[in-house]
Amino acid sequence: SMDFFQILNEYEKHYVADSKFNWPTGWHCKACQYYTTSSDKEKLADGKQECWGWSEEEKSKPKTFDIWNFRGGKKLLEEGKLFFEDLTEADLGDSTLPDQLSGDHRRWLQVEKTLELKEKGSSEAYVDVDNLKEVMAGWNFPLHFIDFETSTVALPFNKGRTPYEQVAFQFSHHMITEDGTITHQSEWIDREKGMFPNFRFIRALKASLGNDSGTIFRFATHENTIVNAIYDQLEASSVSDKEELQAFIREISHSKNDRANTWRGSRDMVDLCEVVKKYFYHPYMGGSNSIKSVLPAVIKLSTDIQQKYSKPIGSINLTSHNFSDDHVWINDPNISPYKNLPELDFSDLDSSMSEMEKIQNGGAALVAYAKLQYENMSDEEREKIFSALLKYCELDTLAMVFIYEYLQSKMVN
Repeated sequence: SMDFFQILNEYEKHYVADSKFNWPTGWHCKACQYYTTSSDKEKLADGKQECWGWSEEEKSKPKTFDIWNFRGGKKLLEEGKLFFEDLTEADLGDSTLPDQLSGDHRRWLQVEKTLELKEKGSSEAYVDVDNLKEVMAGWNFPLHFIDFETSTVALPFNKGRTPYEQVAFQFSHHMITEDGTITHQSEWIDREKGMFPNFRFIRALKASLGNDSGTIFRFATHENTIVNAIYDQLEASSVSDKEELQAFIREISHSKNDRANTWRGSRDMVDLCEVVKKYFYHPYMGGSNSIKSVLPAVIKLSTDIQQKYSKPIGSINLTSHNFSDDHVWINDPNISPYKNLPELDFSDLDSSMSEMEKIQNGGAALVAYAKLQYENMSDEEREKIFSALLKYCELDTLAMVFIYEYLQSKMVN
């Protein structure tokens, strides 16, 4: 083994000589970020291709690196099995579940359907209609779709708070009524600099969701984690309405496993990501179940969604807090709406913000919020960032609506 300075010297030698390390390939290459996913006009180098010596054909073949949540790839690689075409169903396990996809079955679906798509150019979506129909029958209208934007920072934004504490600064909320009407029902964003936002956040959320008994949807575990954190922050506080707010949190969530006082609310949020994992798959999603992978898949698969959302939102009575009536969500079914979020032009604003071209992911959102809290800027600068954050978060909950509409269409076809 080498110490730090020996490693630096070794790196220097290779850098000066422009020579590659003779580093062995293996399952650790799964985490390599030095690769290109398609042929680039600038002919960018591809580290994986160079290290493995793949031909262009081999580079394009789906590989075990890409299988969702797969822990057996190292053993298979040692057996010489790297490409999907090398695998059998037994290689991925044989666990089954009576009323949903098991992890093993889902991984094999990915292999099987990806190869089918590559060979034939098309593949039918897997939708477990019978079990999904039973689950959806338990959902109550109006349906609520929510998404939070949050931040944790080492240096707290507010006096009296702790390092790496959860800060909830924004939510979006879409609603579907039983007749199919879709509204961007509400949204909230912290506009107060220097004030801890979480209690104002949870009050606004309660005002949005507390007027009926409709089913509430989140995508993944984040929202449940955040309201648990706010519950504890309320417990340590002396705000006058803390018991009322804690009762609301218990109603819409379930307690995390590490707490002594447990609960599961009567309106415990439904995780739409788990619904996708259990009952739906198409190779357009690859090995990811993130909303940014599922949304483009359902758009490509559904001509009804394409036709509906290729029209101006005003003509389909889709209300929006942040987009004009002539906004069109789908201009090309092969381009995700996330790619069409309005650009932020900071050329005439503070130069320290020039690296933020678009807010298209949660990471950029929390950086934007940090800038709002830490930096002095004009009202114009602040409003541009607020506008971008609100548009981004609105799309997150609208994306959940798209996914619901697609799954619902399978129940009646």
